[in-house]
Amino acid sequence: MFRLDDLLVFFLIFHGLFCSVYLFSVQRSKRSSRDTMEVASADTVHWLFVDRVYALIAVAVATCTIYDHITTLDEEIELVWKRRKWTLVQVFFFINRYTGGGLQIYTAFVLVRHIAYNTEESCNFLGILQGYLATLVAATMQGIMVYRVSSMYNHQRSVIIMLASAFLSEIVALVVIQVIATDTPAGFPDPAPGVHLCKQDNMPTWTWVNWMPIALFEALVLILSLSLAIKYYNSTKHNPTAMHSFRNSLGYILFRDSITFPLINVVICVANIFAWIHPPYLAGQIAFSFAVLAPCIIGSRLILNLREAYYHPFVEECQSPEDETPEVGLDIIDIR
Repeated sequence: MFRLDDLLVFFLIFHGLFCSVYLFSVQRSKRSSRDTMEVASADTVHWLFVDRVYALIAVAVATCTIYDHITTLDEEIELVWKRRKWTLVQVFFFINRYTGGGLQIYTAFVLVRHIAYNTEESCNFLGILQGYLATLVAATMQGIMVYRVSSMYNHQRSVIIMLASAFLSEIVALVVIQVIATDTPAGFPDPAPGVHLCKQDNMPTWTWVNWMPIALFEALVLILSLSLAIKYYNSTKHNPTAMHSFRNSLGYILFRDSITFPLINVVICVANIFAWIHPPYLAGQIAFSFAVLAPCIIGSRLILNLREAYYHPFVEECQSPEDETPEVGLDIIDIR
């Protein structure tokens, strides 16, 4: 989790990038937009501002992703890559962390170039790429979550079948929706004279349905995690010793992240559904930016938080042999 000093450093970095990008874009676009601005209407000025704000949001999202990756790089090396044998979860981690980060950087690059040089180059490609790569990044995050929830239920066959079926159904639905939407000739027209937004050529109004399969799957994960947490709480609430040991255990981290992160994802999906059904345009883009950012952060945190909680007691035991190792709150925890 972020510390206060980490957040202060992040905001200072973003503030510098924000000012630099804004001043650069204004300087570069003065010549190309001078004639337009002489006769610009209020709508034109408004949409030019919206276009620049969206680019700055992309820079902010990329900054946040890079900052998170840099500040957790030591944990990543120590807790993930020092294992001799590669596992499927490590593959998910790598795809989630670096495909997501690369997508954020490329998005910021295309949008900043768009407002700086008043060009629509790569905008359609970016829209298509975002659709498929964002789906891939979200899928790897959910794959990690499936493994965690399965571990919480001690890999019960019925739970594995339920999660696997829901996961595969979601991925198939998302790919089908993406393919149909890409082939449907329906775009967002230029909103004002002289304003050319950086957007995908084909963007049907019904693409908000993309968020339904994701929201349903995240809700399923949330329900499974929450129901098990409630059951565990009811079984230990009259035992103060067990409750105290659980709050300092690996099981607590497992429950906390498995409930909090799906809840965040459900809220993001609902926000995107409403933002895409009922514009303004900028609201939809802001909601989508957070939706693309969340899996990049959550996917890696699902692994790092759990492994840090698992290995930390052993580090303390090596440093202070007299200390007691905290108990694990669940019978079986598999963090491969």
